Amino acid sequence: MYPEIMVIPMREELTRAGLKEARSGADVDAALAQPGTTMVVVNSICGCAAGKMRPGVRLAMQHGTTPDHSVTVFAGQDREAKASHQWSVVSGRWSAVGVSKTTLPLSVFMPGTRPRSTDTWPDH
Repeated sequence: MYPEIMVIPMREELTRAGLKEARSGADVDAALAQPGTTMVVVNSICGCAAGKMRPGVRLAMQHGTTPDHSVTVFAGQDREAKASHQWSVVSGRWSAVGVSKTTLPLSVFMPGTRPRSTDTWPDH
């Protein structure tokens, strides 16, 4: 786990774009219980997140069409959030459709449909 002072700028990069942080199990449960489309972004200190994911999310949030709700969890930092019951349900749903729990940087959940992640979106 990194010192919080190191990850503050990375957290703020997404919250400034309009995402809400889910830092506890209750936050995750509440975020995923909301009606409508929810985008879940797993933030990270790694270079891939800095070079591709966070800039892509910031750009997407400027589009005219955005999810109803957008939340972020920081990998390796928000351990209580990732230990929540709802996160276990989410991870189990991904495993059931063949997506590794470790490769979920961006996921979109819509009621009544199969979850979508950057690993399961079609090429076109």
